[in-house]
Amino acid sequence: MTYYVASFEDPRNGDEGICLVLVNQRSQFSNSACGSATGMRTIGSETGGAEIVPKGDPTPEGWIRLSDFLIVNPGAKS
Repeated sequence: MTYYVASFEDPRNGDEGICLVLVNQRSQFSNSACGSATGMRTIGSETGGAEIVPKGDPTPEGWIRLSDFLIVNPGAKS
């Protein structure tokens, strides 16, 4: 699984946000979500899950912390 986090600015109103993109290299299936940062989550049956969390928050069982703000669960299903 490959995980991407990208920032963006909405051209209509200048609001900033982020996008999570999850890619399963074997199946080439991807899943994404865009919005405000904290609490954003995306889960798909082919991609697992990813969530933006506050730095220092506990990591739930079954999830892996990849950075200060990104946790993932490759086995999560929607």
